[in-house]
Amino acid sequence: MLKLNHLTGFGSGAAAAAGGDVTSYVFDGTGDYLSIPDHADWDLTSDYTIECYVNMPDATPADEMILFCQFVDNSNEHTWKIDNNGAVWIRNEDSGSVTISVGTANGQFTDNTWHHVAIVRNNDNYFIFVDGTDQVNSGSPDSDNPATLAGSAFIGSKEGSTLFFAGYIDEYRISNTARYTTGFTPTSTQFVSDANTLLLIHGGEAIASGTTGSGATFVDSGNTGHTVTENGNARRETEQEFKFADDGVGYFLDGDASYLSIPDHANWDLAGDFTWEAFIYMPDVSRASPTTDPYFFSQYVDNSNHRYLKMETANGNIQYISAGTSINVQSGNGALNIAHNNEWLHLALVRENDTYFMWLNGVDVASTGTSDASTPSTIAGSMYIGDRGAGDRELVAYLDEIRISDVARYTSEFSGSIPSAQFTSDANTLLLIHGGETKSGTTGSGATFTDSGDTGHTVTENGNAIESTGNFYKF
Repeated sequence: MLKLNHLTGFGSGAAAAAGGDVTSYVFDGTGDYLSIPDHADWDLTSDYTIECYVNMPDATPADEMILFCQFVDNSNEHTWKIDNNGAVWIRNEDSGSVTISVGTANGQFTDNTWHHVAIVRNNDNYFIFVDGTDQVNSGSPDSDNPATLAGSAFIGSKEGSTLFFAGYIDEYRISNTARYTTGFTPTSTQFVSDANTLLLIHGGEAIASGTTGSGATFVDSGNTGHTVTENGNARRETEQEFKFADDGVGYFLDGDASYLSIPDHANWDLAGDFTWEAFIYMPDVSRASPTTDPYFFSQYVDNSNHRYLKMETANGNIQYISAGTSINVQSGNGALNIAHNNEWLHLALVRENDTYFMWLNGVDVASTGTSDASTPSTIAGSMYIGDRGAGDRELVAYLDEIRISDVARYTSEFSGSIPSAQFTSDANTLLLIHGGETKSGTTGSGATFTDSGDTGHTVTENGNAIESTGNFYKF
């Protein structure tokens, strides 16, 4: 677990039983934030600490992202942000004059990984801690007080219209004391409100009004009783990293040459009807780095001998290609888009006779069947999941219930009846991976296992491909 860009630090059942509420907040980067009305607690004119856990699909985002902002206008604001180089900054502007500006070196974060981050004022010194390590040389002296502003506080946006945070935030706390002035080990349990707590958001507070994800409000868990409002699609996240709880296991591929491979077999010839399918959860659907056009399934020998199902990052198109017979089935542009971030999707490619279907959550995105009378080529090459072939065009995603069948399982819309339990192997099952199969070796270190289908294929983990048994929450 230590070596991959996995959502390390997410809680498991054991961690939740130790006192967690199994929730965090998820922000999609397009208008999501939390807001709290103006209050004297936000004046921060003496010692203070603002801290939280963050997890970002892209640790060097295209634009700055706000973790805290008290805002009046562009000349009067107090901000705590992550910039597009992965540095952390504290900045205060009073009547157009920048009075405080303290920042770290670049590259403080890792994609898809939980980090504890804190800014601290102790007397006239400012500290910025990432995972308990001070990143500004044990305090940056600045005798200026932050401005006293008459404005709301925002979490995840500058003022509700720009610099939106994308990712997860958990255990958000503001205190009127300097909690950290030397290196420390971040807590592995939830914060507990005390006399110095000005704001505390676990994520599981009782909803006071509305529905999470639709502008709900709640009262924080601190001592002051602040009302917090969800804005945009900001919502609580309790989704598990595995789709179904039957075995509580899925697969995580981190995009760093991580994929599953299965040796060549006649099962992959697919000269008749077939279905490729899986449940897929992508933290960032639009991600173009570290991979371009990530592959879901692929049987690959070379550029003239291959078949694959992939996403085009430039336009969100889903494409199936079989080279040699020139089969090319595509969805419309934008079939996969940012609205699918952090969402379990059922994706299936189906051939029935000479018609192809491309199903996304039970809806055909290939215009109700695409005809092609050509028979797919017979290719003498391994089957890859999450990769084009041996470490190229890798997918960054969680996968569960991966199945290949020699029958057309879906030929009409089934959006109202998407599978809601693990697949069961039957006579048409050529490959079935639940994720919890018995391993030879250690998962995450090149383990092998036999799939759960009827044919008994040996599957090999490559790179950092690893079983995923955690949950989308910190504690």
